[in-house]
Amino acid sequence: MSLVVEEAEIFSAATAALRFLQERPGKRYYCLVSQELTAAFAPFHAVEGAVDYVLVGDFRDSVSYDLLNTAFRHVMAGAEIVALQKGRYFVSNEGFNLDTGAFVQLLEYSSGKTARVLGKPSADFFRLAIEQMACSPEQVVVVGDDVTTDIVGARAVGALSVLVRTGKYADEALERSSVKPDYVVDSIADVPQLLV
Repeated sequence: MSLVVEEAEIFSAATAALRFLQERPGKRYYCLVSQELTAAFAPFHAVEGAVDYVLVGDFRDSVSYDLLNTAFRHVMAGAEIVALQKGRYFVSNEGFNLDTGAFVQLLEYSSGKTARVLGKPSADFFRLAIEQMACSPEQVVVVGDDVTTDIVGARAVGALSVLVRTGKYADEALERSSVKPDYVVDSIADVPQLLV
């Protein structure tokens, strides 16, 4: 996209999850992540035996009944469900696609347990990102296209929020939401004018 961004400046749900794992040495994990993230999570992934956590990320490139059922069995044996995020769907060039939240919900429904969410809209996620930038919430503007994750998360930490009418934006979602953005703009190109 021709953006000049250093890797260290990117704070994602995967970043938050790796920090979560690193802060719990000695714990065992069953990690459902994408092939792209497999190497990063490999040192924490337990191939066999009991686990303390089932970590659910975007694993659409490898999802199967066997993987989900193994995760379910770990949860029923006492493992906690940890989700990188709980998005319902995402939009690609092909249209609407199931997101990680569908698989998290499947495990929650089947086990009767509730997942701990490390990504958006978790207040912890936004606090960690703000901490990494060495800012206070009052100095941050959260810009996003999803009222249920971006705007809810911004509100949870007291940051200014801007909803952009692109990508995943839907009028109906904004109307249904009890949390409203501080600003709604048509394009990310409109954001700098708001900051003046």
